[in-house]
Amino acid sequence: MEKTFEYGGYHFTPERQLTRKESSLSSISKRQRIDTELGFCKKGYAYESKFDYSYDGFYNAATEKDFDLFRCEENGKLYIPCANDLQEYVEQSEQSNRDINETIRKSVADEFAVYKAREIARGAEAVFGNHYEIHFYNRVADYFDNGDFQFYEKTEIKKLAQSGENVLERLWDYYSESEETSVVETYYDIFQVIRSFNGFCDMQKTEYGEME
Repeated sequence: MEKTFEYGGYHFTPERQLTRKESSLSSISKRQRIDTELGFCKKGYAYESKFDYSYDGFYNAATEKDFDLFRCEENGKLYIPCANDLQEYVEQSEQSNRDINETIRKSVADEFAVYKAREIARGAEAVFGNHYEIHFYNRVADYFDNGDFQFYEKTEIKKLAQSGENVLERLWDYYSESEETSVVETYYDIFQVIRSFNGFCDMQKTEYGEME
């Protein structure tokens, strides 16, 4: 029997039921995400719908009535039918990457708050004499706080997150001792520092392994 069915102009294939561990409300809510690009919701809901979605209508079209998750063949994403809309169900690998990004954002924000308090306590003269470092900390902290990480950045940020804490301090120590002389201004400048730092760490690990 052909499992794939059409709904709202898209084709969905039943994937599976939720496991017992996944099926609690708190677990489901952590993985749900509104997908306005697909745009399937009830009229008058939170965003403009491209199709007049209904929970019952979706399951009437579905070839598996007891399944919870359905794969959209057009975009490859998993979806979970909800009362008001068809929501994306974020798969574990993507969820893990999102968790890493949020963890490093919070870690950097906390580290930057401590750094600012320390510099203010040192007084104006000391801060003025340390302005290159302060500029670096400000720009890098802003990057992690407000940057919309692209796919090529996420790989480097994940490596950075896995290499240890005190991200700002470690990046500054590397940057200030390197041969790099330009002041970081753009987000791309900061990305280049992160990528260079990760490369340096990889090289150190390789050399250490050879020494062993």
